[in-house]
Amino acid sequence: MEEQIVCYSCGEVLKPFDEWRCGRCGGPGVVAYSREFSVSKIRQHEKNMWRYRDFLPPSMRKHPVTLGEGHTPLVHAPTPNIYFKLEYLNPTGSFKDRGTAAMMTSLRNILGNLRGVCEDSSGNAGASVAAYCAFMGLPCVIFGGGSMVSEKVLQVRMYGAELRLVEGSRQKVEEEAVNYAERNGLLYVGHTWNPYFIEGMKTVAYEIAEQTGWNPPDIIYLPVSAGTLLLGLIKGFRDMVEAGVLEKIPRIVAVQPQLNA
Repeated sequence: MEEQIVCYSCGEVLKPFDEWRCGRCGGPGVVAYSREFSVSKIRQHEKNMWRYRDFLPPSMRKHPVTLGEGHTPLVHAPTPNIYFKLEYLNPTGSFKDRGTAAMMTSLRNILGNLRGVCEDSSGNAGASVAAYCAFMGLPCVIFGGGSMVSEKVLQVRMYGAELRLVEGSRQKVEEEAVNYAERNGLLYVGHTWNPYFIEGMKTVAYEIAEQTGWNPPDIIYLPVSAGTLLLGLIKGFRDMVEAGVLEKIPRIVAVQPQLNA
């Protein structure tokens, strides 16, 4: 099956990186392609998330844009039967680097040269996109909320991106980013809607399964805000169940602070 972006809700075929949500029903796009997870096809010599590139969309399988993301340790806690996945050891300090690396790889392989990109973020994703744009030599504009913590403000600017802070709701920040990109000829790569970003998140599931000898935990707790990691984990574990590598998807518990906006 040829790689396509299709609307999850109505099945409409969308243009990669051009339509970031369905123009007919407003639904999110997903990457549709032929895939089959196989333990024998893991690239054992690659000590990053790209060891699983053959299970990602074809647009990600060559010339990866990488800063060494993924392959983070799974460490045993003092309490029996509890493990921690150390995603803060990714290049910019969060799991968002997996999604950004996947997204930017497909972007470069599909579209080629760009004038620059625009992203909206509350912190981690903005820092990640800024870092990978710096690595690629791409101009980058990040839109963040007025409450973005100072450490993330510094990190985004440290990578050379332009940061614009917007007072108001998360939706308003997104709207400002989309409008700015359209006015200035930039590509909007909002990670909460970009289907290629979520494909990169699948590699967390692959790693957990491989690191536990294909016997993953019964329950996985993960932080959630927009839900990209949650969706990626489910998709990754589903790939392995459909391939017969695992018997079932672990129970996944999404955790978010009570007062999170």
